[in-house]
Amino acid sequence: MIRGQCRVAIAAVGLVGAGLFAPAVGAQPRPRWVGPAGFDADASRLLRASEPAVRRAADSASWVIVGAVMAAPIAITTRAVSERNASGLAVGESVLSLVIPYGATAALGFAAKYAFARERPFATRDGLSRRCVRGDEAGCEWDRNGSFPSLHAALGFAGAGVACVQALSFAPSNAALDAMTCGLSTMGASIGAALRMAADKHYATDVLVGSLLGLGLSVGLGWALHYGSAAPLSLATSLRDSREGDPVAVALGGLGGALGGALLVTALSAQWR
Repeated sequence: MIRGQCRVAIAAVGLVGAGLFAPAVGAQPRPRWVGPAGFDADASRLLRASEPAVRRAADSASWVIVGAVMAAPIAITTRAVSERNASGLAVGESVLSLVIPYGATAALGFAAKYAFARERPFATRDGLSRRCVRGDEAGCEWDRNGSFPSLHAALGFAGAGVACVQALSFAPSNAALDAMTCGLSTMGASIGAALRMAADKHYATDVLVGSLLGLGLSVGLGWALHYGSAAPLSLATSLRDSREGDPVAVALGGLGGALGGALLVTALSAQWR
């Protein structure tokens, strides 16, 4: 059992390493994919801020909000470990329960960015592909062709997914509080993702795919590795309460939070268009 846990831990470190060092790969001087697709143009007209100062503020706010959503599961797990006087092994497993989905999301997100090399909206508007021949000119940083998918959206929804799974597994509350925990997390992730479009950093399709990527990895890896009946790192066994969470309440709370966050930014966008 311990040997299997070590193998999982090593794999997790590898995923995180891949995510952190992916930007060190050489820049792509030319994009492979340029311009909007499907409903991207309409979404950009609706959400993109017209003033540069507002776009910069939206960019900064998205970093703060996504960081807060990613930190939410840390608070939930820390409380559970503290209240149950959990062993050192449980503490280590709780760290892995966050490192693995975040690392996997970062690694796959960066891999997709390099594979698709989609030019960011602002880079297309500024005509960067015409002057960024080598990729090392001023203003031609590596990530100008890293629009697809949105890693902010992916990591934000990875954090929300972990928080929602934790609400089902070991948050000592009731159905209403479980729904609120998941709902607030997905609302924050949705707001952070929508602000990436307001900042002109991403198209709607970038945000949508990134959100699904982060949510799918966090929920899927969480159940497979930590919370399922045959999970190799059974964090839920050592931290779970006797009661079972209400999946319907959590799902409805999460969906409502995500839609509420998107609608909130859409309503605010009238102030900056």
